Amino acid sequence: MLRTIRLLATLAAAALLAACGGGHDSAPATPADTTPTRGQLLSTPTMTGSYSAADLLSLLSSDPLGKLLLQLTFFANLLP
Repeated sequence: MLRTIRLLATLAAAALLAACGGGHDSAPATPADTTPTRGQLLSTPTMTGSYSAADLLSLLSSDPLGKLLLQLTFFANLLP
């Protein structure tokens, strides 16, 4: 009698597990993780402007702060 109850309980448990669907669902698979690596660009950069060396020197030399930056750039090895 006890053996029959265990057998029925085991069969009932197996039937309940089988009714769960076996892990097959209709949801689409999740896409692979596409996190960028270090240093990788997220999009193509757009060029906002371009200057020649002469243009940059003229822009810097017309401003007092620009003149100071030029002095620091060309004579940086003389700083303490």
